[in-house]
This record gives sequence, structure tokens and C-alpha cells, in this order.
Amino acid sequence: MLARCLQLQSMSPKSTTRLSHSASRLLSSYAFCLALCGFFAVSFSGSALAQPESIPMRASTSGTYYLSATAAGHSADFMLDTGAGLVTVNEKTFAAIKKRSGVSHVRQIGARLANNKIKLIEVYQVDQFAVGNCELGPLEVAVMQGGGRNLLGLSALGLAAPISIQLTPPSLSLSNCKAIEGLAASI
Repeated sequence: MLARCLQLQSMSPKSTTRLSHSASRLLSSYAFCLALCGFFAVSFSGSALAQPESIPMRASTSGTYYLSATAAGHSADFMLDTGAGLVTVNEKTFAAIKKRSGVSHVRQIGARLANNKIKLIEVYQVDQFAVGNCELGPLEVAVMQGGGRNLLGLSALGLAAPISIQLTPPSLSLSNCKAIEGLAASI
């Protein structure tokens, strides 16, 4: 297109007019194609985009929020923790996950806990992780020794971003979800 514009500057007025009409028709066709392609892109991509998934949460008396999540087919309660970098599970939950599916050891990390202490923690990859009906796919989880709460951290929330938290009624909205295969097949 730039080459044609440069040619226009060096041509006679009569040939410029003829080329100008050709360029005008070409631009009109090009604009029509772009508009048509844009229409189809919006039409088809709009239907393929998933609606945000709203997952109900339960408020505790201490002001924290809990919701259900599934790791490798094992359902458990998780505390929503936007201050946690990773999804964290306790040993009991990890043992149940390990029984149902293959998990693979990824690495060991030094994690700074809420009490400001640093603790070595094992990190594993689980084959499947879902929050409500929002499938996130494979996910790394940190395993905390002993008891403690399961934490839904930023590693999961980031996969489903953008997210929003509603306090009345308590719910978590996740935007980047894949359909859970069993659920999609049954509909």
C-alpha cells in the first residue's frame, strides 16, 4: 500500500485519477473484508467464550471465606487466601489426592508463613484442579506438614483471572474456566 502511495506522487494527474479509483475500489473491498471478518470473529469468539463462573463461599466467624475445590477428583474445603502464592493442602488432603491420581514431585521451596517464619515445603503437581465448576487443569500444590487449612492461593486464582470477590452474598467469580468434561457431557 505504501508503494502505491509513493507511485501516486510521481504520476501524471490523469493516471493518478485512474489509479485512485482502483485504489479506492481496493480499499473498499479491503474494508468490507475486514468488517466481515471482524463480524465473524466477534460472532464466533463470543459464543466460545465462557461466562464467569460464580462459586458460593461460606464466611467464617473470624471473617475468612471458604469454598469447595476438587484436586484429582478429591473434594475439600479451601480458605480463599489472596496472600498465598500457591495452592496449599494439608497432609490429610494430599494423602487422599495421592490415592486417587498420580502426582509428581516438582521441587522443594522455602515459604514464608503468616507468622513470618520460613519453612521448607514440598511442591507437587496434581493432574486436575477445579474450583466449583471451573476446571483449571493441572496445578502445582504445596503440601504443609501436619494439620492446618487448605489454602486457595494465587497460583489457582491467576489461572482463572480476571476474578472478583463478592461479599453479599459471599461468592468468588472466576472468568477463565474450562468446562468440566463430565459436566459438559451430561448436559
